[in-house]
Amino acid sequence: MGTRMLRTARIGLTTAGVTAALAMAGCGSDDEDTTSNSTPTTSSDASGGSASGASGVTSLADLTGKGTEGTPPTSSPAPAKGKTVWWVSCGAVAPDCAAPAAAAKEAAGKLGITFKVADGNLNQAGKYLTATREAVAAKPDGIIVHALDCIAIKPALEEAKKANIPVLGVETPDCDTPPNTQAPLLTEDMKYAPEIPDTEAYFKSWGKGAAEYLINKTGGKAQVILNEGTDSVFPLMNQGFTETLKKCSGCKIVDTVKFTAAEQIPNGPWIQRFRTAVTKNPTATATFIPSDYAMTALGGGKAVQEAGSKALVVGGSGSAAGMDGVRSGAVAADTFAHDVAWMGYGAMDNMNRMLQGDPTVVEGVGAKVVTKDANLPAKPGTPYQSKVDFKAAYEKAWAAGK
Repeated sequence: MGTRMLRTARIGLTTAGVTAALAMAGCGSDDEDTTSNSTPTTSSDASGGSASGASGVTSLADLTGKGTEGTPPTSSPAPAKGKTVWWVSCGAVAPDCAAPAAAAKEAAGKLGITFKVADGNLNQAGKYLTATREAVAAKPDGIIVHALDCIAIKPALEEAKKANIPVLGVETPDCDTPPNTQAPLLTEDMKYAPEIPDTEAYFKSWGKGAAEYLINKTGGKAQVILNEGTDSVFPLMNQGFTETLKKCSGCKIVDTVKFTAAEQIPNGPWIQRFRTAVTKNPTATATFIPSDYAMTALGGGKAVQEAGSKALVVGGSGSAAGMDGVRSGAVAADTFAHDVAWMGYGAMDNMNRMLQGDPTVVEGVGAKVVTKDANLPAKPGTPYQSKVDFKAAYEKAWAAGK
């Protein structure tokens, strides 16, 4: 999550951002929007298939096959040995915040870079700003901020800029990313994959993949209950989802449940509204729930099952909880599953380039759709792991760096 990101609260969410943030990233609340004034049509293609009536939509085979994953860079400058980099984490208590940091630390060791972590602790007591200031005060050679809210850490970013400390944003939208309108403050934005060149595209892709899966899976007849976040990076996800769903003439959003990240808590406002929406729309064929945390720990998938609904529950980012949700049947598809360890390695590769004045590059970190029949880890309790041997690729590039 930057969090405004979902992440702020992401403790179980999913990928660092949506994950931590999703759970408590925001504050305040929005009234529920329940404009369900149409009669949804049950899909005639329960088994999946083509996106009938929709053009420019990725096929199901490609969503679960290549997805948006690319490949790691094949060349690199020499390792910036002896440099020091600080990683400001969205929260060590959240697996999706801790795992990328751990992978980045491992990568830093292979690069000969000293690596330090400042814990944002899910922004409790304003810790995002405190942690970022701690990193700036250490006067490192570079800083990576992961799944934080740019506005929340703006003063620290301004201090870093004055001190000429380069800052890389990973899953952290810059301060000028809509709906923000302030001046950009990140030195560089993470470059994820060929189809996801920056963080704004990254979160839009999160929603896009979910919509494409539903269009395919329902044969172009998805009748959707949309869970629409109003803060953090949720608006970008919403945009990616709704813009893609419009490509399907037979698809429709039949109900919308609005929420803030702060409302995604156990038995809290969001799940209560969602249960009501599911009951009100018995013929809905699908629902988009952005985070693994909401689909699993908060009971989104269970709410659909208990209501006797046939709606496909989709969303998520590939966390262990999301994978187990797919395994149990509570989640039909985890639609933005990505390898968080690859995220950590990719971030360090881009930072290594920044430290030496080289341009950053696309790192290949993309996503795939996970279903019971595709990409599901063999072992329960484990997150999605890419089949790309990215560690070996980075080590080879770094070793050959000049």
